Amino acid sequence: MQSLPYSRMSGFPKLFVDYVEDYGRVEEFFNGRPANSKSWLQQFTHIDSGEYHREKLIDILSNHNGESGSRRILAKQLKKFEDPRSAVVITGQQAGIFWGPLYTVYKAISAIRFAEYLEKTYNRPVIPLFWLEVDDHDFNEVRQFHLMLPTGEIRKFQYSDDETDKPLPVKNRKISVHFSTLLEELASEFGSAVNAGKTIAEIQIIYRPGRDFADVFIRFFRKYFPKLPLLFINPGDDAVKQLAKPFFRRVIAKSDAIEEALESQTELLVNKKYQPQVAVRSGILHLFHVVNNERARLNINNVFKEKGKSSADRDSQIAAFVEKEAESLSPDVLLRPLLQDFLLPTVAYVGGPSEISYFAQLKKVYSLFDIPMPLIVPRWSGTVIDKKTLSFLKKILFDPCELLTNDAKDILPQMVEKATGKRFDAQFEKTHLQLQSRLNEIRKLGGTLDSTLVSMVDKSELKMKYQLNKMQARFQKALQAANRIAEERSKRAMNMIIPENRLQERTFSILNYLFRYGRNFTRFLSHVITTETDKHHIIEY
Repeated sequence: MQSLPYSRMSGFPKLFVDYVEDYGRVEEFFNGRPANSKSWLQQFTHIDSGEYHREKLIDILSNHNGESGSRRILAKQLKKFEDPRSAVVITGQQAGIFWGPLYTVYKAISAIRFAEYLEKTYNRPVIPLFWLEVDDHDFNEVRQFHLMLPTGEIRKFQYSDDETDKPLPVKNRKISVHFSTLLEELASEFGSAVNAGKTIAEIQIIYRPGRDFADVFIRFFRKYFPKLPLLFINPGDDAVKQLAKPFFRRVIAKSDAIEEALESQTELLVNKKYQPQVAVRSGILHLFHVVNNERARLNINNVFKEKGKSSADRDSQIAAFVEKEAESLSPDVLLRPLLQDFLLPTVAYVGGPSEISYFAQLKKVYSLFDIPMPLIVPRWSGTVIDKKTLSFLKKILFDPCELLTNDAKDILPQMVEKATGKRFDAQFEKTHLQLQSRLNEIRKLGGTLDSTLVSMVDKSELKMKYQLNKMQARFQKALQAANRIAEERSKRAMNMIIPENRLQERTFSILNYLFRYGRNFTRFLSHVITTETDKHHIIEY
């Protein structure tokens, strides 16, 4: 297994690269360094002094995790919540079809590994938890996924139903009978793959019409990672919304202060030459509101029916609105982490590069809410290379790191040239010149002996050059065929490692590997993903 520093790769936010490689440059934007034990001890101290609705959380989590998975494993995690010293390592993502891009799986397993590490190191209960974002209404992010076909091509698949174009929260969507059309497409494309038929039969059972997206998301994970002790929380649940009421009230009441804190923190980022991950918009509430089953940003006029009242009256109107509408409210991307940490004893959040970058915009908002900002740990990141692809790369003496650190369009010609390893034009040109030189010497010698020998040499020269040209044409044809094969193999290797010139983990669904390797692949991931998350890993499977 190789490791590659993020600074050698493209496409990562500068702030993220500094976070993992030069933390001192960005420490003012965060609440501690994961590599420092004092930072962890400080976080645990915050949790010890915090107040959380642990009994209600246990009931909620029991309901969200009771339908599938090992009862023994999950019960052990739920039991930990009873301990007032227990903490949570949390991560989350939208409820994508088949778990969306691979990095979603990497986030989940990273959270488990960090929870295990903290529990062992600091001798206190730590629970890995996945925040299942189902309040979001961007259905395209949920319904689309990419796979590599047996032909080597990359194809985007997507699930559609009768309400595809409606801005419904994902929690209000159900798997429809149209899901069978997607399964038929997959069977058509991957029928020859070793494990495809079995996997399709398994997911057909999981994705039954009528089940909601949170349910199938959890069931999918339990099916393919049955021994991993991950708990899920569904924030779209009405019981969670009830616990979130004080948070919603505070967001509305402090809307101006939130805006000021975001602008101030973002200005600090810009002054240090970092690009803010999320554009800060003025004059908005950082909550969404579902009206007539459609989700849109909350309008302040929906909260305050009467203008110009006292602050006490405004507070009363806010309280009345939230009491009535809590079940239809949800935070936007910037305030979602604060809701998590308002509800849960969060010691750490496991995030990707973009998430870590937008956490840097939130430190002052955390202070405004008097919520301890958790430590932020990067998720595990890696590129999986199968033995066949790796064998091809080794054969042509090509380092896979070259694919991850350079532009694909510049790399392909180099791979093809290394794969064929031959260029014949120069050799044949040299042979032509040498032949001409030797024949001229013979011709000159023959002319001193007998003039008829000159004409004989001339005729022989024509024949020799004809055969040499014919030989060169055959070589060129063979080279072209070799180049075609080399280009096909090179493109296939590139599609496997950097599909569509993007990292594999941001493109492929785990279904891509289940079809080829079955559950052996998920067992492999369970063992290979660790807390070593400061670099990108290249691993062989």
